Amino acid sequence: MGVVSQDRCDRYANCGAYASCDPSSVGECECLRGFEPKVASDWKLRIWSGGCMRKRSLDCDGKGDGFLGLEYVKVPDTLRSWAEPGLSLEACEEECLKKCSCSAYASADISEGGLGCLMWDGDLVDLRVYSDGGQEIYARVAALELDGSAIGHSGGLQGKKKLLVTILTIILGSLLFVLFGYCWWRKAKGFDMNGRRDVELNANDIEENDKNSELSLFNISVIAAATNNFSESNMLGKGGFGPVYKV
Repeated sequence: MGVVSQDRCDRYANCGAYASCDPSSVGECECLRGFEPKVASDWKLRIWSGGCMRKRSLDCDGKGDGFLGLEYVKVPDTLRSWAEPGLSLEACEEECLKKCSCSAYASADISEGGLGCLMWDGDLVDLRVYSDGGQEIYARVAALELDGSAIGHSGGLQGKKKLLVTILTIILGSLLFVLFGYCWWRKAKGFDMNGRRDVELNANDIEENDKNSELSLFNISVIAAATNNFSESNMLGKGGFGPVYKV
């Protein structure tokens, strides 16, 4: 009779709650994202059985929580799980969010009802990682622990909606800021809505030729602005003294 070899990860709850066991890793136990060792000093001594705890509490309002997808794993102890026949993964996610104690869900082949899903109540215990095979489960965590790329099976309906709204708000705000700045710059430079520069004369722009003269001398910058930089579209004609522009 052959002897089946076992590794540490075959021991029940070797890593405690909310931790996965990987026999190929140097430190076989690792807390799930969003969790940390309950007793950090024990983990430094490679005593994993104390497991992990949440870094942030769940909101339990169905909006502030998300789900972390875990691939190629052995499902946790099903002692505190229940089956929901006929539910899709999207529907299972919604159902799990309705109950604060629901900590995870996964698809399941329920013999009597066909496809459905399993949901876990309370701590997740006895998780193991495989290099190939296994199943995918979705562990509930605070949405702040997720990066937006792994929120639940449905892509994180709640989390992704919030992320999309945030991105669109930032983009719209940036565009409005740039548009406002551009309009302010054009107004400061004296341009009108058609791209022509408005000219407002002041005492510094006009120099009297002499007290008895009816003619005034204008700064060249004012004349250039008034003629749209001596544009041909502003030219009225040419004479012996040069071109004549409208202003």
